[in-house]
Amino acid sequence: MFDKATGCAEGECAIDDVQDLIHNLEEQKKVIYSRLVEITNMIDTLKKVNAGGERQVDQVRETVRAIARLFLMGVSIWW
Repeated sequence: MFDKATGCAEGECAIDDVQDLIHNLEEQKKVIYSRLVEITNMIDTLKKVNAGGERQVDQVRETVRAIARLFLMGVSIWW
């Protein structure tokens, strides 16, 4: 996707190339939105399990691991 976008930016783009780029961007938008929802849910969960006197260490640890997996999974999202 990056190569196609760079190619278009540096010269002319065929209509099909632009349509492909639009399609790819729409797919990326879906993936990013899904990740944003997951991150928001994890933030809420982490706040809840880390709260006050009844801090639940195992749940905090599991939530942090889930957050790490989410970010590791998304490393190649753009390429």
